[in-house]
Amino acid sequence: MARDRQLDLDLHVDESLEPSDRTLQQVAAAVQRKGFTGKCSAAIAANLVGATRG
Repeated sequence: MARDRQLDLDLHVDESLEPSDRTLQQVAAAVQRKGFTGKCSAAIAANLVGATRG
């Protein structure tokens, strides 16, 4: 939809503390796969559930 309307993307992505999570990489791959050529920003919100206090 954004590509067809020539709009930019502003995404908010949830991440966990799991090192194997690759959500941002998956978002970037999808943007490229769909042929999106506009601006794309992604803010990451870390899921701190289960984090231990130091």
